[in-house]
Amino acid sequence: MSVDATTLVIPGHGTVFYAPVNTKPPTNPLGAFNIQADGPTVWKNLGHTSKQNTIAFTKEGGEKESLDTFLADGVRTTTGSTSWGVNVAALQFDKNNLDLAFNGDFDPSTGGYTVASPAPLPVSLFLYFQDTTASVGFWLPNTEISLGDAPSVDTANFLEMPLTASVLSADNATIPAVNGRPGVFQIFKTGLTAGVPILNTALPSGAAAGQQVTITGSGFTGLSGAAAVKFGATNAAAYTVVNSSTIVASLPAGSAGSAPIVVTNGTGASTALAYTRGA
Repeated sequence: MSVDATTLVIPGHGTVFYAPVNTKPPTNPLGAFNIQADGPTVWKNLGHTSKQNTIAFTKEGGEKESLDTFLADGVRTTTGSTSWGVNVAALQFDKNNLDLAFNGDFDPSTGGYTVASPAPLPVSLFLYFQDTTASVGFWLPNTEISLGDAPSVDTANFLEMPLTASVLSADNATIPAVNGRPGVFQIFKTGLTAGVPILNTALPSGAAAGQQVTITGSGFTGLSGAAAVKFGATNAAAYTVVNSSTIVASLPAGSAGSAPIVVTNGTGASTALAYTRGA
């Protein structure tokens, strides 16, 4: 870890964008979203929120427990399930925010907004915070939002409509799982980039053209293009990214001998991993 003050953020201002559940954010979301306007396509800006009761994550569970056997203590540690949530004190009493809070509808005979039995609304959220030098975003593709605490009246402050969202796991097509663990949300930060891939092993050794080799390491998410996996100077005949730490690649045609493996992601190329191919 290096000391880098440019990675610090003071969230002087922020807002929440929302869209239908599982909506992906635009490319380069921190540049595409404007804190003062609706987002691209279907993304809507929730508008003014409380500065006294700021946008806040909640987290429950995740406690660690040490398991013993009759033979020995502390043989294994397990971690309990974790539930994430988000609380937002919305200030704008408009139809969009009323829908997020109550999932109700206007009564045409009275012009009033009808609050019925609770029915959380499934939405995708993008929490956007910025200061004068940087921005941070949290994309939560699968949430269920509704009214949290009952609104209270404070004559010295704006009337708040407390919204609460339960954050659910995303499906694998929306956020790829990490080593078999479902994705929950993604974090974006100005200047934040993934590291280059790191290669650990390639098995079996001595594979021939057309045979499959399993490559393990890290940083394999987001690979694209035929040249992302190479054996020597030649692209793999085909490859599948199983998860962020595993690739299954088919050896291209070529002669037996040294064929160092290089994997390239959006940040750059890995250090070559020595590999010897068979005939």
